[in-house]
Amino acid sequence: MSSLAEGIRQSIEDVRSRIAAACQRVDRNPSSVRLIAVTKNQSPAVLPILSQAGLIDYGENRVDHLTEMARAGFPGARFHAIGRIQGRQLRPIAEHC
Repeated sequence: MSSLAEGIRQSIEDVRSRIAAACQRVDRNPSSVRLIAVTKNQSPAVLPILSQAGLIDYGENRVDHLTEMARAGFPGARFHAIGRIQGRQLRPIAEHC
Protein backbone atom coordinates (compact mmCIF):
# COMPACT_ATOMS: atom_id res chain seq x y z
CA MET A 1 0.00 0.00 0.00
CA SER A 2 1.38 3.42 -0.93
CA SER A 3 2.16 5.95 1.76
CA LEU A 4 -0.65 8.18 0.40
CA ALA A 5 -3.16 5.34 0.62
CA GLU A 6 -1.94 4.40 4.10
CA GLY A 7 -2.19 8.02 5.27
CA ILE A 8 -5.72 8.31 3.92
CA ARG A 9 -6.74 5.00 5.47
CA GLN A 10 -5.35 6.09 8.86
CA SER A 11 -7.07 9.48 8.67
CA ILE A 12 -10.41 7.85 7.87
CA GLU A 13 -9.95 5.40 10.72
CA ASP A 14 -9.22 8.29 13.10
CA VAL A 15 -12.30 10.23 11.97
CA ARG A 16 -14.50 7.14 12.32
CA SER A 17 -13.20 6.63 15.86
CA ARG A 18 -14.04 10.23 16.72
CA ILE A 19 -17.51 9.82 15.20
CA ALA A 20 -18.08 6.65 17.23
CA ALA A 21 -17.00 8.38 20.45
CA ALA A 22 -19.24 11.39 19.76
CA CYS A 23 -22.18 9.11 18.97
CA GLN A 24 -21.65 7.15 22.16
CA ARG A 25 -21.78 10.37 24.20
CA VAL A 26 -25.21 11.25 22.77
CA ASP A 27 -26.56 7.69 22.45
CA ARG A 28 -26.64 7.73 18.66
CA ASN A 29 -25.86 4.90 16.28
CA PRO A 30 -22.61 5.69 14.40
CA SER A 31 -24.01 4.04 11.28
CA SER A 32 -26.53 6.90 11.08
CA VAL A 33 -23.68 9.35 10.35
CA ARG A 34 -22.63 9.84 6.75
CA LEU A 35 -18.92 10.51 6.30
CA ILE A 36 -18.30 12.62 3.20
CA ALA A 37 -14.75 12.93 1.89
CA VAL A 38 -14.08 16.41 0.57
CA THR A 39 -11.80 15.87 -2.42
CA LYS A 40 -10.92 19.52 -2.96
CA ASN A 41 -7.64 19.94 -4.88
CA GLN A 42 -7.29 16.17 -5.39
CA SER A 43 -7.12 14.38 -8.72
CA PRO A 44 -9.59 11.64 -9.64
CA ALA A 45 -6.80 9.15 -8.81
CA VAL A 46 -7.73 9.53 -5.14
CA LEU A 47 -11.22 8.05 -5.68
CA PRO A 48 -10.13 4.37 -5.76
CA ILE A 49 -8.07 4.91 -2.60
CA LEU A 50 -11.07 6.41 -0.81
CA SER A 51 -13.32 3.67 -2.13
CA GLN A 52 -10.96 0.96 -0.86
CA ALA A 53 -11.13 2.65 2.55
CA GLY A 54 -14.93 2.24 2.44
CA LEU A 55 -16.02 5.74 1.43
CA ILE A 56 -18.57 6.28 -1.32
CA ASP A 57 -19.61 9.89 -0.59
CA TYR A 58 -17.51 12.74 -1.98
CA GLY A 59 -18.00 16.48 -1.60
CA GLU A 60 -16.88 19.31 -3.85
CA ASN A 61 -17.36 23.05 -3.66
CA ARG A 62 -16.35 23.88 -7.26
CA VAL A 63 -18.67 22.79 -10.05
CA ASP A 64 -15.87 22.16 -12.55
CA HIS A 65 -14.05 19.87 -10.13
CA LEU A 66 -17.30 18.17 -9.12
CA THR A 67 -17.94 17.41 -12.79
CA GLU A 68 -14.42 16.04 -13.28
CA MET A 69 -14.61 13.83 -10.21
CA ALA A 70 -18.12 12.57 -10.97
CA ARG A 71 -17.11 11.60 -14.51
CA ALA A 72 -14.19 9.62 -13.07
CA GLY A 73 -16.34 8.10 -10.33
CA PHE A 74 -17.44 4.50 -10.11
CA PRO A 75 -20.93 2.98 -9.94
CA GLY A 76 -22.40 3.65 -6.51
CA ALA A 77 -20.29 6.74 -5.81
CA ARG A 78 -22.32 9.66 -4.47
CA PHE A 79 -21.24 13.24 -5.08
CA HIS A 80 -22.34 16.23 -3.02
CA ALA A 81 -22.14 19.94 -3.78
CA ILE A 82 -20.99 21.71 -0.64
CA GLY A 83 -20.85 25.41 0.08
CA ARG A 84 -22.70 28.24 -1.62
CA ILE A 85 -24.44 27.54 -4.90
CA GLN A 86 -25.29 30.11 -7.55
CA GLY A 87 -28.31 29.74 -9.78
CA ARG A 88 -26.21 29.23 -12.92
CA GLN A 89 -24.58 26.22 -11.24
CA LEU A 90 -27.79 24.29 -10.58
CA ARG A 91 -27.96 22.41 -13.87
CA PRO A 92 -24.43 20.93 -13.79
CA ILE A 93 -24.76 20.14 -10.08
CA ALA A 94 -28.07 18.37 -10.63
CA GLU A 95 -26.43 16.20 -13.31
CA HIS A 96 -23.93 14.77 -10.83
CA CYS A 97 -25.48 15.00 -7.37
